[in-house]
Amino acid sequence: MMLKLLRLILAGCCLTVVGCGTNTPVNPSTADISIVTLFDDDVNAGITTIDWDQRDDEGNRVEPGLYFAKMSADGYENTIGFRIVPVAAGSDNHNPPYPSNPPIPSEFAFGLSSTFYGVGEIVEMQFAVPLAAHVTLSVWRLDPNKY
Repeated sequence: MMLKLLRLILAGCCLTVVGCGTNTPVNPSTADISIVTLFDDDVNAGITTIDWDQRDDEGNRVEPGLYFAKMSADGYENTIGFRIVPVAAGSDNHNPPYPSNPPIPSEFAFGLSSTFYGVGEIVEMQFAVPLAAHVTLSVWRLDPNKY
């Protein structure tokens, strides 16, 4: 079944798939396919960079498509959508979401260096925490068999 996704509306932690004239609510806890947990550890206040090589928990390269990165830390939660497209690696310009050596952040934040990545490119993610916290960072995608 082909996933016909015209756009995603991301409002808080609620996703809605919009397309073909119907809005379908998405519950990430039941509609997702977990790809990989990139980080699950305690961190000190500051900014941490995580690079993902587009491989799942079993070491297999993921397919092009729409993915979501989710960061959770001490009550803070944020999910960002991004695409992996079938183009040659190195074809997109990426900018780190935070400058190097920034001051300690005043609030939680999460960002990616781009919203499009070619197959095989490193997906750079950064998160900021204002105080020591336990952080979990995972990648998942919608199950195309459900939408």
